[in-house]
Amino acid sequence: MVLQTVSRIFYSQTAANQVNVEYQFVTSEVPGGYFGSIYNDYFSVILRSETGQYAMKSDSMNGLGITEFDNSTGASKWYKITLPVQSNQEMFRLDLNVANVWDAGFDSQ
Repeated sequence: MVLQTVSRIFYSQTAANQVNVEYQFVTSEVPGGYFGSIYNDYFSVILRSETGQYAMKSDSMNGLGITEFDNSTGASKWYKITLPVQSNQEMFRLDLNVANVWDAGFDSQ
């Protein structure tokens, strides 16, 4: 298994009442014909605030279901996680993780 991780810190805009992160899971396993197999790549998206709030989504290719993907590109539908803003220009941390399971030949991102 190969795990890829990206983390970013950002601040909410002045007078914002929420922050949104839109994301998409892309895997070459779907167009490669490996949906439903042991090559079940997975991801997690974690959004945390400096005030202790968090939102998280974690799933896998098989867990999402084939109807969530564009079969030609392997891109999932767009998803969104949201957190309320508690203070002016609040700091947030975003962690993105993607794991390629059982192979390195068909990457996910």
